[in-house]
Amino acid sequence: MLTCDDVVVALGKSGESEELNNLIPAIKRLNAKVIAITSKKNSTLAQQADIVLHTPVVKEACPLDLAPTVSTTLALAVGDALAVTLMKVKNFQPEDFAKYHPGGKLGKRLSLRVADLMIPKEKCPILNLEKASIEQSIADLGTYGLGILIFCEKAPKLTGILTDGDIRRLLNRHRAEIFDLSLEKVINRNPVTIEPEMMAVKALDLMESHQPPLNVVPVLKNGDVVGVLRLHELLSVS
Repeated sequence: MLTCDDVVVALGKSGESEELNNLIPAIKRLNAKVIAITSKKNSTLAQQADIVLHTPVVKEACPLDLAPTVSTTLALAVGDALAVTLMKVKNFQPEDFAKYHPGGKLGKRLSLRVADLMIPKEKCPILNLEKASIEQSIADLGTYGLGILIFCEKAPKLTGILTDGDIRRLLNRHRAEIFDLSLEKVINRNPVTIEPEMMAVKALDLMESHQPPLNVVPVLKNGDVVGVLRLHELLSVS
């Protein structure tokens, strides 16, 4: 598995571990590079390494000063620092992480796009603004249960939206007179929208950081409605 293009990070507090030091000559014969993380800069491991990261340990946390405790934590911290530094040098992005780590919840969260989680337009309440009424719209919000109504004058071009939150605010302001309002005047004609190719993790950040936070947003492609995305679907994979 090892080739001349590889770098071996060898960890050994004393640098005299027989199991580790027996491997070093074979690694060197392959012309692979060795980075030693050790507390003994004059150890056998250090002397055979191409680069030595000296990590001195005065005393282990173990009361007998025997069990590796401080030394293992220090090695872990140095390893993390190396990994983070490489990420910055290589400009490693979430998309790269998802490509090399597609499995598990973290990989899934980083690889999914809005299109993978959105509710397609065929299952969305898309209404003709000229034919809709505010009374029917309130009923439709409950019927569809998505927390949003999409209005179009010429489908699939978006004209505006109405959400559960909009209705609550209108009720607080107008009470029973809400049914006398013109639907054309109360819909949100400039809502926040997202594109289907946006990474799901970025959509989550956009919706949560918005003031007030957004529970649902329309998904547009070239100005056409293709679906809606709910915070619920995003949180299920976050």
